[in-house]
Amino acid sequence: MNLPVLLPDLKSQQWDCYGCTRCCRELVVHLTQRDIDEIERQGWRQRMSEPPYIRLGRERVLNHQPGGGCVFLTEDGRCRIHAEFGAEAKPLACRLYPFTLHREGDAIRAGLRFDCPSAVSNSGSALTSHRKHLTRLAAELHDAGPSLLGDRAAPACLTDGRQLTNAEQHSFIRCLDSWLRDANRPLSQRLLGMYHLICTLSRAKLQKVRDEEFVELLDLLAIDLPAATDELRAQAAPPPSSRDGKLLRMNIFAHCEHVTLAQARRSFLAGLTYRFDQLSRARRFVRGVGPVPKLVAGFHGGTFAEVARTACPIGVRRQVDELLTRYLRARLLGGTAFGAGYYGWAAVDGLSALLLAVCCVDWLARYFTVTEGRAAIMIEDVHHALGVVDRTAGRARELGTRAARLRVRYLASEGGIERLVRSAGIVGEA
Repeated sequence: MNLPVLLPDLKSQQWDCYGCTRCCRELVVHLTQRDIDEIERQGWRQRMSEPPYIRLGRERVLNHQPGGGCVFLTEDGRCRIHAEFGAEAKPLACRLYPFTLHREGDAIRAGLRFDCPSAVSNSGSALTSHRKHLTRLAAELHDAGPSLLGDRAAPACLTDGRQLTNAEQHSFIRCLDSWLRDANRPLSQRLLGMYHLICTLSRAKLQKVRDEEFVELLDLLAIDLPAATDELRAQAAPPPSSRDGKLLRMNIFAHCEHVTLAQARRSFLAGLTYRFDQLSRARRFVRGVGPVPKLVAGFHGGTFAEVARTACPIGVRRQVDELLTRYLRARLLGGTAFGAGYYGWAAVDGLSALLLAVCCVDWLARYFTVTEGRAAIMIEDVHHALGVVDRTAGRARELGTRAARLRVRYLASEGGIERLVRSAGIVGEA
């Protein structure tokens, strides 16, 4: 296979690995047959006290040490495979992270995950410097199993039943990206414009509006966006309803339920006990009163009232503007906002979920602030919140269920997403 790799056109985004080892400690690494053969060839089974990989359901994954972290991770934060055999000898998933790859027509679309600290902090080289590396990995991934790259024949949809041609999809993405990268408008206005565009397209009857006519419609909507958002901003902003808050908290909880390898390997009885505990925590969290139940490992404390009272200084909001603009554009241009890169959802649903994810980042940043005993949000709180949200976006099973999609659709159709976006402190006008 020798298909071109399409990287997001994000000149402002950089990345390199600086060996923080967070991925080695937190993620479950799924192995291809070639990975397994290589591990066996290297002789690790005979040299280690723990098995190098284990079976998890129908798949095999890298084992973890009893205290957490990959079985190959040394005390000084180095990969034993890398140290002894070189970077190219590591499992494919390790070499690919934090990039994602999926088939898009006769090309491979590359995306970037923001649960990597270097991606969030924008540290390293331009994304284009990684093209050759990703091209090699795309070929290896295809050889390991073409289905791992997705179905090239699966078209993206605008709404249920309204498929997008390649030209229409590219025009739609170009229209949204042009709006999102307009630094002359505050992020709050750009988010409202994105919401307005989604609502307009979801209500319109576009089955017969095709190709050039669809592109012309997008151009007209883009011209109208500044006036439409100015009108929205001029109106009094109603606070989110009680139901808005509950649905948002359902989404936050789903983002935070990161299953570790130790949890996935539990016995049936232990797993059942964990599920009961999870259900109890979910119910208390969705109520949104009193102390915040256990949510993210390593952080605990504070009440919902304290979370609501946190403030975001103007200087931090300026930093958040730059960060979330990069993130939203990376998801859009990297093909992980809708379609094959996001549970196969239609564009209006996937983009509504993306706006809701911003609201989740806002709440979690407040929560991390409170657990650290502060009243004002720091940019590091937002970095951590974005990492938690993006770790599960498009990957957590619960976020891709029919119930999750109905939740997003309800919030979009009833104005809940607009109310939640307008109440998000981190995206207020700086």
